[in-house]
Amino acid sequence: MKKDSRIDGLLIFLVMVALNGSCSDQNGALSGGSTEAAGQAPAAVSQVVAEPPPVGQVTFPSGRVFFVDLALTLEQQARGYMGRKVIAPEEGLLFLYRRPGIRSFWMKNCLTALDIIWLDGEDHVVYIEHSTPPCRVGPCPSYGPDQATLNVLEIAGGTAAREGLKAGDRLLILTDLDRP
Repeated sequence: MKKDSRIDGLLIFLVMVALNGSCSDQNGALSGGSTEAAGQAPAAVSQVVAEPPPVGQVTFPSGRVFFVDLALTLEQQARGYMGRKVIAPEEGLLFLYRRPGIRSFWMKNCLTALDIIWLDGEDHVVYIEHSTPPCRVGPCPSYGPDQATLNVLEIAGGTAAREGLKAGDRLLILTDLDRP
């Protein structure tokens, strides 16, 4: 019986996400990723080579390029950057959703400050929460605009200000996925 390496790769990736952790969307977000493989995993997984997680590239108006992991599933979105000790200056986490919505994020179990950037459907910046502080003990405050947004980008705290990013700016987002 031939194993579906794509399902195996997804399983390995989900285990890695569960072990690594990240900060998160508090809403129980709608997933932009495929869940068609759920429940179809083989009983035993051995000698599996994991496919790399979905990734993307975000370019700011300043020309600065960020290499981002994509948070597509509910689990990835719930974990965000929880437990990450260091966020490199050129990396980020891009939360992709299927539909616009009011999205609030919190910093529970995050270990470093983050800039959280909410985007509309055309990748324009709607709102930025600068240098959002970690929250290790609850209750933790929630952050976000009171208007619908589509996607959210998390980067190291202070980066958006250093790059001069502001509401209305458009980001160039490229991913290895087809986006709706």
